[in-house]
Amino acid sequence: ELNIFMTALFLEKAFTGFPGYQSPNPLVEKQGELSLPIMIVGLKDKKISNEVRQKSILVEATMNDALKFVLDEPNLKRLNNIKVGDSVIFRLTSVASADGMAHNALIINKEDAEEIGHFSDLDSSSISARKNSYVPLHDKKLASKIHAHSTLIAPQETKEFVYQAKAKGDKTLICTFPGHWRIMFHNFTVK
Repeated sequence: ELNIFMTALFLEKAFTGFPGYQSPNPLVEKQGELSLPIMIVGLKDKKISNEVRQKSILVEATMNDALKFVLDEPNLKRLNNIKVGDSVIFRLTSVASADGMAHNALIINKEDAEEIGHFSDLDSSSISARKNSYVPLHDKKLASKIHAHSTLIAPQETKEFVYQAKAKGDKTLICTFPGHWRIMFHNFTVK
């Protein structure tokens, strides 16, 4: 989804015809058109090529109103057998009710969950957070700790993203939509 917001204003002389008006020092009046840059809001989904699809492991999960990633037995088995060098496509479907909340999904190192989650809570009302689907990409330190991510996934929507397993260790599939990260995660290990 791409959202474009543009504001165009034509500035008239300041209205001063009211009792008690005092001129600021110095009074600077400008007339004319004020042009503002266009702000593009929205992290874009990345297309997955057929070549990447052919060499990747597919892990499917659903996300629900109870703030859980739900994996059936075959997908749980695939998730628990990821090895260094594997390419993994996560296909996530929100089964949240139509008026439910959106979710996102990040792959991070398990030990970074508290730091990334805490930042996401504090930053949740910023324009940058919303612009980046609540994935903290606008913080350089945290962006380097995010291995892969989705964009926001609305109720009844399916999205995919690719994770390249470059290092062994404990990882977490986590949602950083405001307030979700403390309970909406699933841990796994890359062998």
